[in-house]
Amino acid sequence: MTFRYLGPPPPFRSNWSSLNSSQKRYAIEQHNIARRRRNLPPYVLGQEPIEEVGEDNTNIFRVPDNWDWKTDPDLKEHNNIKQIQPKIIDSMNISSTSGTQGVKRTNDASPSTTDAKKTKLPGTGDANDGDPDTGNPSTQNAVLDRPIPNTTGHIMVFRKNHSLISYGVASVQLTLDGFASERVGTTGLMYLPVDKPYFYLSPSEFNSIVSNIRGVRVKEVKVKVVMRNPRTAFETNASTSTLATLNQNKFIQYAQGLVNKTRGFNTVYKFESGTNTMKPTKVNTVDDSFVKKIVSAMYGTDKDDWLKPNWKEGATLPCSLMNLPMQFPVYYTMYANNAQHDGKLGWPIFNQHVTKCDASTMIGKTVLNYSYKPKVSFLSAPWTPVHNGRNTTKGTNVTDFIVANTGPMVIPDVTTVNAHTGLMQRKQVNFELLQNSQWNQIFTDNFDRYSEPLEMSQYVKRSFGESNYGTVQPSLHVGVCAVPQLTTTNVDLVPDKFFLL
Repeated sequence: MTFRYLGPPPPFRSNWSSLNSSQKRYAIEQHNIARRRRNLPPYVLGQEPIEEVGEDNTNIFRVPDNWDWKTDPDLKEHNNIKQIQPKIIDSMNISSTSGTQGVKRTNDASPSTTDAKKTKLPGTGDANDGDPDTGNPSTQNAVLDRPIPNTTGHIMVFRKNHSLISYGVASVQLTLDGFASERVGTTGLMYLPVDKPYFYLSPSEFNSIVSNIRGVRVKEVKVKVVMRNPRTAFETNASTSTLATLNQNKFIQYAQGLVNKTRGFNTVYKFESGTNTMKPTKVNTVDDSFVKKIVSAMYGTDKDDWLKPNWKEGATLPCSLMNLPMQFPVYYTMYANNAQHDGKLGWPIFNQHVTKCDASTMIGKTVLNYSYKPKVSFLSAPWTPVHNGRNTTKGTNVTDFIVANTGPMVIPDVTTVNAHTGLMQRKQVNFELLQNSQWNQIFTDNFDRYSEPLEMSQYVKRSFGESNYGTVQPSLHVGVCAVPQLTTTNVDLVPDKFFLL
């Protein structure tokens, strides 16, 4: 078999005289590797190969028949070429190498010349790819992948922007629901419904997306409160007028966890008409009809049907979707009962829970950042759990079994306490799996879940462990303080008239 001519041996090249001994040895070694790949005898320094012409007019080289293949004194003088030995690859070694290693060969071409990139053909592997059949598996095939599914754990993020208007409400004492013994104290702290789903979700988002997915739960809620601009309003165009002071002292106030720390709750305020419009005259508890009005103002739904858009002529557009301001007349109200404690318990030290600061220094700044991670907060009914353990040797379909717990066990119960004697009487409480029937008992419809608190750990438990105590989500209240109308003719020590703020 004939081979094509590779070019003259290194000693016959023009740059042979400029090479040092190591470079000459390396050049001869590489030339012999090329000859060996073509089944040609090696070139030996000092012996000129015999060039013949083949049948197809190609040049071939032959070594003389009397050549001694064992010894070569000329090669000994020129640092004899090292014998090429095949490299035995350890079966435990995953990677493999090919070819021989030695001193790097100098670049005969121009320094600006770069090697062309090798192109991989489809279906071919890299030089280091192994073959399992040869006992040298590659790393990507050594371990079989486990078929781990990923069907749960998806996270949805909903964001809203509400522009709410609060007023400098006067602090006065009123009765609740017409009972003279039930006293309430009004405040200027507007309630932010951070514990309600409608503060974060529109009706369509909740009814069309969230409620149609089983087991949706809330991981975390975050709220940022920014004050834009406090303003003071004055009466104009009156038949008689007096001087107005424009540089009134304006303060803002905020508090977290008032519902958790004090005796109070949120109520809807009603104000008198006339010259003293900042003074509440009546408070009412928050009911479903009021929540539907709030949802209608926020998201543009009908006041009687929270799932239908409000297409009435002259109706307002959704405030929370278009950065429109809206009123939210729900404020924190302190509670006391002068008959329940025989007048021995009065008003609490309320200002220890409220932060008050100058409003002029907070314009356009973040007042506070609020975040909360509920313990148990399902927005839709979870999947029904299935017991899959063997708990008896008496057959299948066993419904009742005994569970032994070696750790702490806290089972919630209901206790009736006598306020006068301190007598405690416990009532038996039964617990059931949270299935569709139990879910429908807690929430009658989607709007019921949409308007109820996010936190459910007070009546839904993951287990009866010690770390699963029920909790109430901390409340958030912000607002501006009332600005009194003070003159020297007013002899009342406590102001009873206030500016519109």
